[in-house]
Amino acid sequence: MEYLVSILLFFFIAVTIMVNVWYRQGIKSVNNQSHLKPYLGIQETGNDKIRNELIQLTRHLEASFPDQYVNKVKERVLREQKIGLTEWDNRWFEWKRYFVLRCLVPNLPMPSREIDVIWHEMLHFPEEYEAFCTNFIGKTIEHPERASSKKTTPHERAWFDLLYITLFQPTQYSPVVWGVFLKNALSQNMVNDWLTLSKEEIIKKYFSLENMNYVPGLWNIGDDMIERIRSKFHMVDQHVQMFDGDLNKFRYNRKLQPYDQDPTLNMLTGVIFLSMVHQERFPEMYYLLYVRSHPQEVNDYTDLTNTQPPKKPPANFS
Repeated sequence: MEYLVSILLFFFIAVTIMVNVWYRQGIKSVNNQSHLKPYLGIQETGNDKIRNELIQLTRHLEASFPDQYVNKVKERVLREQKIGLTEWDNRWFEWKRYFVLRCLVPNLPMPSREIDVIWHEMLHFPEEYEAFCTNFIGKTIEHPERASSKKTTPHERAWFDLLYITLFQPTQYSPVVWGVFLKNALSQNMVNDWLTLSKEEIIKKYFSLENMNYVPGLWNIGDDMIERIRSKFHMVDQHVQMFDGDLNKFRYNRKLQPYDQDPTLNMLTGVIFLSMVHQERFPEMYYLLYVRSHPQEVNDYTDLTNTQPPKKPPANFS
């Protein structure tokens, strides 16, 4: 009996080691590939004006860095974090995405240690950092005192995901540094705010009116984001009033889950729906909506870019 237990234990340890090796090799493969997108990879909304505004914003961001400042930060990150040039490019790309969102939303949480490290390294050159912030936004953006990563609450993470996914298309690298997207419920208070507050009240409570007015293009980008988020909430609310919390009715509502839309946007709508009507049972209903019904597509959500929209309903669905 002890011999059999020893054999089973050996096989368990061997399998665990193999899984860990395969996982790390997969992460390493992603890290060693470039995942940059033009103009920070804005979500395709069909709004050429907003796309042009973001193009101008990214150009303004790049022009705001003092000469050689980025190279100094890059050299420190490469040396201290022991990463390659390609991974640096990927992290720097994600940091710029974060900074744009941070200028829109002053209390934006920082869920990534890897991205926060870049911010810390930038602060090692205080004169250049202050010059960058002044050039870009007219004032210094203070680093939050609270540590990042582990202290981000589930509701804060859901808020971050809502903003990130609304504005940007995740790459395969994005969940490597930010962690898995769209697995947490929005707070009930936030759901209520987006359903009841006016756009002006939303801006006053969550966004920076001062920053939006100062940075070229940021007002229109923020205004468009808010309109799209409010539209999602109100469309979901209309659906809930008709069908309550029925998962199948939601899954096959093509207005809420269109086949031709970025699947991460569909999942974002799903998080809003579950946060609205299944707040207390969010993990269970999330599992039923996404994991059990589409296990191959989501596959533990380590790569949201491979997630596919729900399959078409059966012919007798009504």
